[in-house]
Amino acid sequence: MHVQDFEIEAFFGLGFGSSVTLKRILTDLETCIMRRFDRVSTISQSMLNRLVSLHIPTKKAYLYPNWVDINLIRPNPEGRDMRTEWEFLPHHKIILYAGNIGKKQGLELILDAAEALSKTHPHAIFLLAGNGPVKEELIYAVKRRALSNIIFKPLQPLADLPAMLAMADIHLVIQKRGAADAVMPSKLTGILAAGGYSIITADADTELGRLVWNNPGIAELVEPENKDAFIKSIARMLDLTERFNRKARNFAVKHLAKDVILQDFERQLREIIGSS
Repeated sequence: MHVQDFEIEAFFGLGFGSSVTLKRILTDLETCIMRRFDRVSTISQSMLNRLVSLHIPTKKAYLYPNWVDINLIRPNPEGRDMRTEWEFLPHHKIILYAGNIGKKQGLELILDAAEALSKTHPHAIFLLAGNGPVKEELIYAVKRRALSNIIFKPLQPLADLPAMLAMADIHLVIQKRGAADAVMPSKLTGILAAGGYSIITADADTELGRLVWNNPGIAELVEPENKDAFIKSIARMLDLTERFNRKARNFAVKHLAKDVILQDFERQLREIIGSS
């Protein structure tokens, strides 16, 4: 069994539920199901620690991070020229959020940043590409606030992901407080492989926070839901002249490459077969 998200933990951590009894029942059920598997894997060290806290035996739990095809997603990929196709001008700075547009992301923060930066950085364009339950709500809020520097695009085909990631000057990985240790956003692997400059909202003691602190330069960390810090971070990054973050790319090549992670996965499968 592979755990991509701890959905129960995220649900209660974000305040969508408050019943202690319900949380205990659901967690016990989750644990009961997991313990029936020969191996239980997950995508980050903190999530692996969470498995152990759920009484999954250490010998059954292992780390299986999200991998990325570093040959497909790279700083200068082949494919569509989205900047031209979507009528961006050469002087535009593209700030990209790509992925699920839902409650746990807290994307209202982008609207506040767009309003503040429209005066000081008129060439900055916020691009939200994806779908989700609060997309229409955000579109309405953008119209109500008359924000002309925010553009929405639908979820793009997987084949066009390399071109879209390479197009952006800044990438946003946004989550509300309470979600950063319950989930590990898979979009980050692609951003790192593309050599993108990114801003991540997470507390320092979370998995995302430790990732940034332990690997200086791969991304910039901002406290979740801190509007002022978020806006200042974007403003600083907009002043960069270099679009390629070499440290981010090198990290992806060394730690997240498809072959590196799949070889370890194959070793785990062989161990299961050998012990059966």
